[in-house]
Amino acid sequence: MVLAIRPDVGLAVASLASVSINALFGSNHLEGHEQKLLAFTDRVQDASHRASFFGGRTHRFNLRALMSQALADAGELSLADLGETLLDEATNPREVFSLVPPDLLRHPVVRTVWTDAPKPRARELLAARLGFEVDLEFGLRARVGRTLELSRAAAAAVVLPDIDDWASLVAEEAQRVWRVDRPAGGGDRVRGWWSGCGCRAG
Repeated sequence: MVLAIRPDVGLAVASLASVSINALFGSNHLEGHEQKLLAFTDRVQDASHRASFFGGRTHRFNLRALMSQALADAGELSLADLGETLLDEATNPREVFSLVPPDLLRHPVVRTVWTDAPKPRARELLAARLGFEVDLEFGLRARVGRTLELSRAAAAAVVLPDIDDWASLVAEEAQRVWRVDRPAGGGDRVRGWWSGCGCRAG
C-alpha cells in the first residue's frame, strides 16, 4: 500500500504522516508481516528527522495501546505496578523489543534484554524506564497530545482510603482555630477540598 502526503494542505507533514502510519498499522487491514514502512523525502534533513520522529511517535502510540490493554485486563492498577505489568506480559523477544524506547535500542545493557542471554541489569533498567514512561503519561504529559486521559481511555486518580476521617479532623481543627460554628455540610466541603489537594499532589 502506498500512502502519499501532500505538503500543501496546510498541515505539519511529519505529524500528519505519523498519524496516518499509526492508524494504518493499527487497523485490521494489515497482517503482522505486512507492517513495514519505507518513507521517501526530497531532502536529507527531512529524511534524518523523519526516521527518528516516526520511530519515537510509533513507539509512544504502541506503548499507550499496551497500557490501555493492561488496564482493561486488570481493571485498576497503580502507576507503580503498570510498568512492571507491561514487562511481565511481554512473553517473547518481539514483545519485549516493542517496549524498548528508540533512545535505548543501542544501549550496551538494555539492547540485550530481548536476546537469549540478557545482561543482569537489562530488565531492571527497562522496568525503570517503563515506570518513568507511565508517570509521564499520567502525570506531566497527561494533558498534551493524544494521551490516554484526553482520549478517554484511562485516567489516574489518588486513592484516599481514610478521607472521611481526615475531613472530620480538618473540619474540627478549623472550627477550633477560627472559633466559628461548624457549617452544615462542612464535612462534605472539607472532603472535596482534601480530595482535590490529594489529586493535585499526586
